[in-house]
Amino acid sequence: MESRTDYRALQAIINVAFNHDQSLNRVFAAIDTRNIPSIKFAQKIGMKCERILRQNRRQKGVLIDEAWYSIMRKEWLNKWK
Repeated sequence: MESRTDYRALQAIINVAFNHDQSLNRVFAAIDTRNIPSIKFAQKIGMKCERILRQNRRQKGVLIDEAWYSIMRKEWLNKWK
């Protein structure tokens, strides 16, 4: 379950990433599609789903689908300025 601290920590990490490397244009997360709380968390901070990669990786011997979420520098700066 997400907390306010988790939310602020992720905001800080993304801020550092974009501020440290001015050429960085996109931050993304690969999330197990069964992990609904993580998907909601990504959406809450403004990430958008780019694609679903079916049976993209193995986890504990089982092929799982991954959702790729991202936020672009311009979107992030507009959201948090």
